[in-house]
Amino acid sequence: MSLRLALIGAGRMGAHHARVLSQSSGVALDVVIDRDAGRAELVASLGGARHGTDHDLAFGCDAAIVATNAETHAGVAATLLGAGIPLLIEKPLSPLLGEARSIVETSRRLAVPVSCGFVERFNPVVRTAERLMREDFGPALHLVGIRHSPPDVAGGLSVVHDLLIHDIDLALRLSAGAWTGQAVGGIWASPWTATAEIADCTLLLAGGAGATCSASRMSQRKVRSLSVATERAMLELDLLRRTITVYQHIGHLTALDDAGYRAQTASRASWSGRRRSGWCSRSSGRGCSLRARWWRALRMPSPSWLALPTPSRSAPGPSPSWPPSKRWGSAPATRS
Repeated sequence: MSLRLALIGAGRMGAHHARVLSQSSGVALDVVIDRDAGRAELVASLGGARHGTDHDLAFGCDAAIVATNAETHAGVAATLLGAGIPLLIEKPLSPLLGEARSIVETSRRLAVPVSCGFVERFNPVVRTAERLMREDFGPALHLVGIRHSPPDVAGGLSVVHDLLIHDIDLALRLSAGAWTGQAVGGIWASPWTATAEIADCTLLLAGGAGATCSASRMSQRKVRSLSVATERAMLELDLLRRTITVYQHIGHLTALDDAGYRAQTASRASWSGRRRSGWCSRSSGRGCSLRARWWRALRMPSPSWLALPTPSRSAPGPSPSWPPSKRWGSAPATRS
């Protein structure tokens, strides 16, 4: 039997939730509630649901999604939690810390579950990074998150609560300990709307780890990246394309032919969800064997900067610590 869900809020995020619910098994959108009756009816039509403007219509549903304006979350949550309805609340729980704490306290007191919309926790590459760190590489020492987007005319919410909050959440999840309470940062607010559109911060985490997060709604392209450094590896996550690359330092090289210095690194690139992976063993400044493999697959001559040996699964790894486990395979290190 499907879970009957109520959707509170029929704006942009509400419409997104309605679309996802209509394509999901095991759940059914029962009612859409919005102060704009016409908008509620339109979004309800995506899933053949009832619609209306009164929050009481959600009573009797198995759970509810709260996708209203952030300023109204506390009031809506209090009504629905009081009725014993589990909630998924879009982030932030509230722009005000006191209201957010009140929602959490009410949830605990009434023993009614509340979840916040931190969708990046369920990104396949984040799940992969958590597993690799737990099984092979250890906790994070340093994290750098970049979450930039083009200007959003439908803004209004601070970029801190809209974007930066995701990478702060990931930093806390991937580090060994909680936030120490120490942080520095800055924001840029639009002179036309007075809304924060750019925000950077550095957090000191328990155990001495540090996290630097950057969020912007003034970029010319969309970027969702996270770099995680541990004692044994560097994990680079592209949260948008859902790819992850793991780097391990091999050693320092001195190239006598051009009197240059190079750091030799082995890496493995994985395509999450596509069952495609390949080795890239390289020295800094050069291309990788994975790219060369693409050119060979197209039966085209590789450019000189891609002329690296083909990886071999049977060859020994570049160092005793690489690869970390059998499932990773192995590849030869190269010099250039």
